[in-house]
Amino acid sequence: MKKNMKKKLLTIIMCVLLSVPLIGGIAFAANLVSISNWSMAEVYSVSYGEGKKVKYSLDELIKTYKNSGAEYRKLDLTYQLNDLNSSQLDTQLSSQNEGIYNYTQLINQNEALITTYQNQMTSLEEGSDEWKTLATSMDACYMNLKAYRAYIEEAVAIKADILAQQESYKFIKANAELLSKQEQKKQISVTIERCLSLIVLKEKNNLADSSVEYNNTLLQIQKTNFEKGRATQIDIDYNEAELIYQKNISESISSGYDNLFKYILRTFNISDEQNTEISIDVKGLRPQNKIGYSTVENSFNNNDIKAKQLKNNISTIDSEIDILDDSYGAESIQLAIVKKKRDIASLELEQWLIERSDIINNLYTDYETKYDAVDIQEKRAEAQHKKYTVALNKFNLGLISKIELEEAEMMLRQSELDAWTALYDYVRVYNALELAMIGLV
Repeated sequence: MKKNMKKKLLTIIMCVLLSVPLIGGIAFAANLVSISNWSMAEVYSVSYGEGKKVKYSLDELIKTYKNSGAEYRKLDLTYQLNDLNSSQLDTQLSSQNEGIYNYTQLINQNEALITTYQNQMTSLEEGSDEWKTLATSMDACYMNLKAYRAYIEEAVAIKADILAQQESYKFIKANAELLSKQEQKKQISVTIERCLSLIVLKEKNNLADSSVEYNNTLLQIQKTNFEKGRATQIDIDYNEAELIYQKNISESISSGYDNLFKYILRTFNISDEQNTEISIDVKGLRPQNKIGYSTVENSFNNNDIKAKQLKNNISTIDSEIDILDDSYGAESIQLAIVKKKRDIASLELEQWLIERSDIINNLYTDYETKYDAVDIQEKRAEAQHKKYTVALNKFNLGLISKIELEEAEMMLRQSELDAWTALYDYVRVYNALELAMIGLV
């Protein structure tokens, strides 16, 4: 009987003991977080200001900027000014041509007079009053010829300079569509990159905040250790200084974020006194189909604005040589100087055609590296996110300390920052590649 009672009591105790972990497990399970995937959001919103929120998408802001942005208006004015300057040079050129024509006529008249005087003097007695009068008149004609020829030489030099300037304006007008496309693309690229910088700064701030929390926890641990005699005042002072340093970093990042946001708002002519949210289409900025190297190289070579400019310089100098040759002659110093200038321009073109291949090669290599880096860094962030989730569950189960959880959180924040930085770097090099394809590096 006693044996049966003991056996029943032992069974009851075992059931109670076995039931405790089961009940606790259910309680703990309620605090567990399921492990999920991590990826960069398709849309990322950044905001600044207080009060009622006004929302914009980056795409609609850019569309408005294209229609009324200051840089776009300035670009239109630049081409208008180019046309006016070209027209002004046309007037100056006409004036020089008219002067050259008039003085050429005067030279012809004086040369004809000299011939007439010489013929008349042959029939007169040398030294006679009439002969002296003709001689004086002929000397005056020679003096006039000297003055007129000097004027023409100066006018020709001015004409050559005007034509050189005019060719620059003509080049801009002839390539206005391409130049405008390049400038517009450059402005939009810079704007997009600035908005992406806001994302990077926001992620940096997340990391900085985690670092502040981590260092604050370390400080509290040191204070507890100090009370128990396991730490010194020097340890506390060090952790306090590190906490202040991390807070300063956080404040600096926040200040940089606010200042950049206000600058962007002013660019879009939006008040920085309202609460503004800008949503950025991250999905559209992510790496798509990789552009082939030959596509980039061929497009750049066809649109290379610098090569076009260098070739235009040579053509302009050739025109200058033709003008000076007519006035100064093939052996003149003035012509020799301009011909040397042409030699230099030809070498500059040849040098650039070699250099541009290296530039495109380096740019494309950077593009490929950044293209792959986005996926690599995103996968690293996903792995770190899973590690953090495991650490969080361990903390909820009491298996790790708070400081270990915060260390895991800092590693997660760093990996997230690395992923967004990789996207920012990719977008920058992709924009540079697109600019190269329309001829600008």
